[in-house]
Amino acid sequence: MKRSLQGRQRRRSGGRGLAALLAAAALCLAVAAVTLERPADEDVPWQRVDAAVSLALEGMAAAQEAAAAASEPEGPVDLNAASAAELQALQGIGPAKAQAIVDDRETNGPFAQAEDLLRVTGIGEKTLENLKADIVVYPVDVRE
Repeated sequence: MKRSLQGRQRRRSGGRGLAALLAAAALCLAVAAVTLERPADEDVPWQRVDAAVSLALEGMAAAQEAAAAASEPEGPVDLNAASAAELQALQGIGPAKAQAIVDDRETNGPFAQAEDLLRVTGIGEKTLENLKADIVVYPVDVRE
């Protein structure tokens, strides 16, 4: 099933805050390292600052790619096996809804079909429709 680009972008946005924070920290450290290396009576050569900033920006891009890859599920998520953390990688599912899915599964038993998600508080028809391409429901005894 085809995933929409918009859905991928929403899922990937979850890791961007951490990636941006890490990149900002790397940039600060790089600039600090450049300025601390110089003698006190010497101006900072801007070529070294430019190189440090370029290196920090490359690190930020790599961190964003890694965060996006980590936040996107590799395939359909099995509602009967996924942890709350794995469920959070789904579009429109945050920590509260993910925990609600796990709690419902533990209270009411495994899901028989995707539509059973409607029994979870906070999940309606629209959310279910957005999730259908990214979820699967395997019977409990068939899972690996």
